[in-house]
Amino acid sequence: MAALAATPKQALADYIEELESDYLPWYERAATRNLWSWFIAQGIAFLAGVTTSILAAVMKDDAFKGYAWGRLVLIVLPALGSVASTFFLQMRVAEFEDLREQGRAAIQRLIAVGKQRYAAATSPENCAEIHRWLIDEVSKLEAEQNRRFQILAPRPRVGEMGKPETVES
Repeated sequence: MAALAATPKQALADYIEELESDYLPWYERAATRNLWSWFIAQGIAFLAGVTTSILAAVMKDDAFKGYAWGRLVLIVLPALGSVASTFFLQMRVAEFEDLREQGRAAIQRLIAVGKQRYAAATSPENCAEIHRWLIDEVSKLEAEQNRRFQILAPRPRVGEMGKPETVES
């Protein structure tokens, strides 16, 4: 655990550093992970459809008899594309990527504004005020991110009778 800051200016500097070293990388990783999930799912769905069409056009009649390799490929590839498309849609990958990218941009902006205000601070009281403002803004961002996450991925709640109820927004 890091030592507590001795001055308001040092506390503000430490908090800005925490935002840069902990918060910003978390949002960057989350946005990147969602972007790659989107890219992979969309790529699989697209390639499965295109490959199926090309193979169906160039296959000879004997590839369709019984359970020959051609017939199996023409069954498996569209199924794989359907699974990838369903994953993409049901998991709301694009919406999650957008949510985390907006969070990343907001944290990056707060860091930049925090640094600008830090550089302009002229008194310990001013530093403490900026620190409080920054904490409040980060708290608002986290609350909004959580609210939007719950809308995208609602969790069932247990009602009075022990039956699940969904979270309404």
